[in-house]
Amino acid sequence: MRHVIRYHRSWGPVFFGLAVLEVIGFVVTRSWLSLVLAAPTAFLGYLYVARPLLVLEDGAIHVKNLWGFTRRRFSFDSFAGIEVERDALSITRAGQRERLRISPWMTARRDLDALAAAVRAARASQPPAPESEPAPASSEA
Repeated sequence: MRHVIRYHRSWGPVFFGLAVLEVIGFVVTRSWLSLVLAAPTAFLGYLYVARPLLVLEDGAIHVKNLWGFTRRRFSFDSFAGIEVERDALSITRAGQRERLRISPWMTARRDLDALAAAVRAARASQPPAPESEPAPASSEA
């Protein structure tokens, strides 16, 4: 199962808008610097729209940078071992809990909600843990 957490949907349009303002600045001032800055700003906006921030697949969470390279990797046993919080993903494996902090300003809330639903579904489909049997009562007389 693969889940993609994208950047917040407003970052791309913000950078596209800045690129348009830089082109307008070029038209008004005839300063080539404005035009030179418009191209990388527009490209940065494209990257925020097209690239994922986190990819969850094959038992691992890949934290990506804007160029698409994996910066960090966290492994997990199953989706049931992940907790989705507003500002973090908590991964529990072998009794150890590891926390991956994520900024609510940078992540798409819709993608986090879809991941939380997948985690709930994984927990619901998991068989319940066997209950331990009570110890037999000792007879002292």
